[in-house]
Formats: sequence, structure tokens, C-alpha cells
Amino acid sequence: MSSTEQSIPPPTDRPAARRLAIARRGSVPAVSADAIEHTIRHTALRGLGFIGLLAIALIHLLDVIGKIKETPYLGAMYILLMLASIVVAFAIVHTGSPSPGRPVACWPRSR
Repeated sequence: MSSTEQSIPPPTDRPAARRLAIARRGSVPAVSADAIEHTIRHTALRGLGFIGLLAIALIHLLDVIGKIKETPYLGAMYILLMLASIVVAFAIVHTGSPSPGRPVACWPRSR
């Protein structure tokens, strides 16, 4: 070991330790084609869900004034739907799951 490797304390978190081991080895670990395909599919579906939920919120935003004048309780439900759509859209983007406190175990598995 060189003197610079001895002076650097080992990292305590796993990703940093892995990066340090890769840097010392000088190679990058191989990633399978299935893992890449899964990541691309997962990211695309999260993006589509985000856009779809924001579209639902926008459509109801354009109609909320008319609903509030006709039937106030439906206008209030429109507002709640818009807020819920926005919250779930951002939860999907940040966590990958529509419910932030619950994993996606109940979703159908892709084959």
C-alpha cells in the first residue's frame, strides 16, 4: 500500500466503500442487460405516471370554477382531487411508489 492509501480512513457507508474499492481495483463492475432494461422501464413508467397525474390536476383546474358555481361540494372535491394528484405525482417521482409510506409490493410484477 502506498502512503496515501494508508492516510485515508476507510469510509463507513457502503456506497463510498464500494467506490473506493473500485477506484483501487481500477475496474468498473459489469451491469446486466436485465438490470439496465428494468431501470429504463421503471424510470419511463414513473415519468408517465407523473405526467398523467399532473394532466388530471390541470384538467380539473380548468373546470373547477364552473363546478364551484354549479355545485359547491363538487368544486371542493375537484380541489381535493387536484391536490391529491399533485402529491401522488411527486411521491412517484421521489420514491417510485404512489404511497410514500408503503412499498410497491402490491403492484403486479413484470415478467
